[in-house]
Order: sequence, then C-alpha cells, then structure tokens
Amino acid sequence: MIPGSRHWRLNPGHSIGDKDPVMASDKGKNAFAFVKDYLGKKKDASFAEVAEAAKSAGHKIYPIVYGRAQLLLGHVKAGKKAAKKKIAAKRGPGRPAKNAATRAMPARRGPGRPPKAAAGNVGGLDGLVAHVRGLERERDQLRSTIEKLRGLLDNV
Repeated sequence: MIPGSRHWRLNPGHSIGDKDPVMASDKGKNAFAFVKDYLGKKKDASFAEVAEAAKSAGHKIYPIVYGRAQLLLGHVKAGKKAAKKKIAAKRGPGRPAKNAATRAMPARRGPGRPPKAAAGNVGGLDGLVAHVRGLERERDQLRSTIEKLRGLLDNV
C-alpha cells in the first residue's frame, strides 16, 4: 500500500479497527474508575491516600482525576461562575494589579512608535507650531542628504 493513504498499515496483520491491549486513554479510564470506586467505598479519603492506593494498584493519578471523581460521586459541588470570576480577579504572583496608577498609564507600544498621547493629540496652537517646526527640520535634513547623494553620484 501507499504510505499516507488511509489503507496503509505498518503491520499487515493489524487491522485498523483493532485496538492495542492498553492504550493511553484506557490507562486514564482505568485510573479514573479506580479512584471513583475507592472514593465510593471511602468518602473522606484524602488525595494522598487515594494516590498511594492507586500507585500500589499500578495507576498514576493527578489531582484533577481526584476532583472529577469527587464531583461525579456528589461529594463536592461544582463551583459557581461568580466564585470562579472572583478567583480569577485575584491575580497570581508576577501579574500586575489593576489599580488607578496602572490604568492611568498608557499601554506600552512597539519599538519606534510614539506614545498614544503624542500620536494623535497636537495640544493646541503651541503644539501645532512645534509639530510644523519638527517637520521643517526633518525636511531640511532629508534635503541635505539628497544633495550629498547627488554629489557622490555626479563624481562616479
């Protein structure tokens, strides 16, 4: 068969519908079933206790598996959206707090870009005059550069 076609197989004796004896998803399902059964028998078991029992049975579990099994069995209630938003509002370490000082400060822009306040705001008549003078200065610099380039090209 041609590699890449949907009929191509690495092992000719292996058909597409056959499953390997233990796939990764089966391991997870088995571990979840173990945790669910264990918590069904022993409702107040801690995560450490369940993890130790799972390890001795040959499973590796994670805290999310423990929490989902508790939720499925009804030992705990799912959090409300308001509670989740409140938790999200409390920022973790390394994240800036939203206070009046940070809101007043404009966001950083990319390199070479002027701050937003200077980008669109001219600031009255004085600002307009200063802007025109800056443009004239830039024009004079560009003209002198063009004259120097003309001189170099004429000499060549």
